[in-house]
Amino acid sequence: MKKVKWHFRYNLKRKIAGMGKGKHPSLIVGETEDGKAYVNIGLTKSPKRGHHKNTKIHNPQDWSQDSYLRDDVRIDSKEYLSEVLKDYKLCPEDIDKIWAIINKKDSH
Repeated sequence: MKKVKWHFRYNLKRKIAGMGKGKHPSLIVGETEDGKAYVNIGLTKSPKRGHHKNTKIHNPQDWSQDSYLRDDVRIDSKEYLSEVLKDYKLCPEDIDKIWAIINKKDSH
């Protein structure tokens, strides 16, 4: 995985895959070696996805509220992740939680 500066983008693949209406933000944490896809973690308002618990973080648009990161790392083509979300900012307190999700993926 190539390093990139972490940032948020809308993930249109999650919409196409039947995950409801609207756009779904994802945190971009890297890109594939060939540069054709982003390594990303989905952002959600839900504390659970099925029987999996999501990781609670500060809402990237309003740190006084809660948001959740899905507990898995995905690789999606850049064509689905074209729109950068400039008003989304990570809270520094959440960095260790994000690394825990990434490291969990790398250990499998």
